[in-house]
Amino acid sequence: MSFKPTNELEELIYAGDGDAVLARLENMSPTERSAQAERLNVVADLMRYWWWNRAVMHDTWGMLATDGQRDAIAVAALACAPADQACRFRLPANRVVEVVKRIRRAGVGTFARDFAEKGHIAAALQLAAEGLSPYVIDDEGVTRLIAMPRWNHYMREYLVENREALHPVLLKIFEVEGNSEDNLAGIDKYCKTEQTWAWHLLRLCEDGWYSRAELLACCLGTLEKDWPQFRAGWFSRFHDQLAPSLEEMTPHAACYLGMLQSRIPPTVTLALKACAKLFDKKVLAQSALLDALPQAMLSAVKSQIMAALKILDAMVKRDPASAHAAAQVAIGGLQHTDPDLQQAIVDRIAKWGMDADARDALQGMAPYVAASIKPKLDGLLAGQAVPAAAGWQEIVLPPRAKPMSPLDPSRVLAMPASVDDLVAMCVRLVEDESDPDMFEAAFGALLRASPLSEDDRARFAPVLKRARKVKMDVYEMKACVSGEFARLLLRIVAGEQRECTHSRTGALGVLAERFDDASTFELATHRGGFIDPAVLVQRARELGTGVAQLPLRVQVRALLRLVPSDDPAVLVAATRLPITPFSQALCYTLGGEWPVQPNEALCLAASRIRHPGSDDPAALLVFGCNLPDGAIAAQVDLYNELVKWEHGDFFQPRATVPAPQPAVDASLLAPYRYQGFWNDSEALILFGASLFPSSHEAVYAEALPALAHNLQYADVQWHHGAWVRLLGEPVTEMTPAATKTLALALMGKDPGRLARAVDAFVAASLDGRLDVEALGRALLELIPLEYFMATRLAASLAMSAAADPGMPPVVLSLLGRLCAVAPGEVPRDMAKLLQLMQELALQYNLRPQAAALAALDRLPLSGKAHAVRRSLLDAVAASRA
Repeated sequence: MSFKPTNELEELIYAGDGDAVLARLENMSPTERSAQAERLNVVADLMRYWWWNRAVMHDTWGMLATDGQRDAIAVAALACAPADQACRFRLPANRVVEVVKRIRRAGVGTFARDFAEKGHIAAALQLAAEGLSPYVIDDEGVTRLIAMPRWNHYMREYLVENREALHPVLLKIFEVEGNSEDNLAGIDKYCKTEQTWAWHLLRLCEDGWYSRAELLACCLGTLEKDWPQFRAGWFSRFHDQLAPSLEEMTPHAACYLGMLQSRIPPTVTLALKACAKLFDKKVLAQSALLDALPQAMLSAVKSQIMAALKILDAMVKRDPASAHAAAQVAIGGLQHTDPDLQQAIVDRIAKWGMDADARDALQGMAPYVAASIKPKLDGLLAGQAVPAAAGWQEIVLPPRAKPMSPLDPSRVLAMPASVDDLVAMCVRLVEDESDPDMFEAAFGALLRASPLSEDDRARFAPVLKRARKVKMDVYEMKACVSGEFARLLLRIVAGEQRECTHSRTGALGVLAERFDDASTFELATHRGGFIDPAVLVQRARELGTGVAQLPLRVQVRALLRLVPSDDPAVLVAATRLPITPFSQALCYTLGGEWPVQPNEALCLAASRIRHPGSDDPAALLVFGCNLPDGAIAAQVDLYNELVKWEHGDFFQPRATVPAPQPAVDASLLAPYRYQGFWNDSEALILFGASLFPSSHEAVYAEALPALAHNLQYADVQWHHGAWVRLLGEPVTEMTPAATKTLALALMGKDPGRLARAVDAFVAASLDGRLDVEALGRALLELIPLEYFMATRLAASLAMSAAADPGMPPVVLSLLGRLCAVAPGEVPRDMAKLLQLMQELALQYNLRPQAAALAALDRLPLSGKAHAVRRSLLDAVAASRA
């Protein structure tokens, strides 16, 4: 339904006559104008004034809102609405001044500040310039100016309309770093090209606002400040977009030279390119470059060292007498671990020669040189060729072994020895939710210590004060576990009842239920959430028939936490318990008879513990096979699902185990964990895993698609670290799903999560849990799914090989298994993996397995990969001669 004006003012607004609106309001009294404010807000909403796309027609207005209508409603609001509401409207700065001068309304003194807080910096500056309202732009104001593209989708228009106000201050955006949300890099990252600051600044330069020299000087001035890389990266990219000529760069030669010392890699890259051009045109002196380049040679970025080497090449070509000095500089680059780069440096040193000082420096770098380069380096130092090392050994892998028993004495849950220890534990837990075992210990200690004496309550006073301030953020998944623990702490110690602030679903819902149930019956006895079967039998004996009075969900959780056991003594003790549905299920768990009157939730939980990793025939007959981790053991794998979309079809990674249909409630806890159970919180993932600690298949059903999807994205998903953390536990069985999860984690992009994956790989390999053959097979299965990153895998495997003396054979064996890739599926950058294989074989004198060498020889390779293969096979052949 289209808009119908109800009075003369609305008719003028609908007609789009802002000047007539201003004249009409000028003749009203302040009281009459204030009375219009509420209705004007309604009119603005009907017009869809705030809608980001002005080209969309809305039924509530009946036409496409014109610029005149938008001007008219903004003029009316500025004259009538309270200051904080009026300043939300966007009028050109000169128009704002005109309205304020003609409508001498109350509160004008704060208008400039109000406009600045709403991001309309131009209006604030113009009001101040006219003496109508005081305002001086500060760093906070510049930060709001930087943030302008986020809310102003017509920014080009805004800049042009407000040139008079903005021109003197706009370049301050080069001087203010901003904050974590509002900075030039962060704003432009999420804007379309024609909405970015870089695009607008170049257009303003074309319009004559600023010269190219001004923009270049501002850009370089900021780069010299060495801001953090993400923010500094915007300025190096803007420099590339500005593309200054050699003549424009010449006045800043000293600046470019100084930027070679920067700690920010993109800045150094920019400086190297500029210095190469300036040296080529003889703007930079050779001596100055020789003094500045050693720092660049210490870079971790291969391309930067190569760029520095090319500058040295040009220097030696121009002045052959500088060869020894250039060699001295080049030697520093040997600290980089890339064999190709080291080869390029050694070749140049051999060509350029070296003096005594350079020889000493080269001798010092010898331990860091790759094994494939070392013979040539030793030859340079010795003055003659050095024969290859003899005595190659066969690969010997760590012996395979079962996971550590969850009941190992080293894994007994550490309980607080005193009330003071419990208080200290609680203090940590309301601040840090990273240790699920500590939550378990504190939870149990609180339940056993209740009711507390008055003296003990007094000791908790400081932690209770902090607990009342813990704020759970369910949207961001922050402080969820610590927030629920704080709620429990206040209830048990202070008697304060606090309502849940979430919907009680998924892992967080089960956590809330568990704290609400407050039962010692399901408390873990060992780390990871495990319960010793003998202890659970004892707890059931103490309760007698009272076990049946416990909530069903408590009984189910207790069964699922049991360590699988075939101890006949424990079974005998369980058969002597009073007959209840729980005791019958417990007996079945421990190897007894199928319950006479089976309860589905209890019996399915018992089946999972009695038959770990395999189906239960008895339960299948009674309950069927519809539930994952019910009568059947879930076997999780990864596949790609073709998703049809109007903008183009795409593949989405999925787990092979679907959610239960129809959905089940939390009493069927093991199947329930397959239906939207997991949250984006590391602490909640670890808690969810501790509910059924002998099987993590439900964890991997969430982990596999998420890790595969995140391989291509730069944004870090911090909670993914929980999955890798579980793989590193010595009690975790490396099932096919666990092995594939590790395979994906070893190709992650985030350095922190990748380091965790390397630790898990090393731990699982050395303690014998990991089958290297299975890991290789899992990696090969990821290739056709397009979830294989050879370069990242090579980097993580190199880290793994260096982590422990026992790892080089493991990594070399894994690389040999990857040589069995199908001929049509050889991944891109296979040369990286083969190069690592060569280096490990040469460095440790390890001969790859015969099957691996045969597979390698059959691979259809070309280019660098072919050259590395030939070199490796020749070295192996020579070792046998």
